[in-house]
Amino acid sequence: MKTSLEHGFNWKTILAILFVTAIILPISLYLYLMASAYFAFGAIFVTAILFSELSRMIGAPLKKQELFIIYALAGEITII
Repeated sequence: MKTSLEHGFNWKTILAILFVTAIILPISLYLYLMASAYFAFGAIFVTAILFSELSRMIGAPLKKQELFIIYALAGEITII
């Protein structure tokens, strides 16, 4: 049984990472500074679910590899 590896880093994942950097990270920092509420772990799931559903609505669902890259990099960016 032969398995093939697929790439998961493409324009969809880059767009998701830019979204996290431009929108989610400032919101997370603001909530932490103003209310001492830590939104980073929720931001990871929100980003992954949001991009998964948006891409499904467009007609190009995310592959497992793309979703993993979004999940992993969103976690690295938002956890301070």
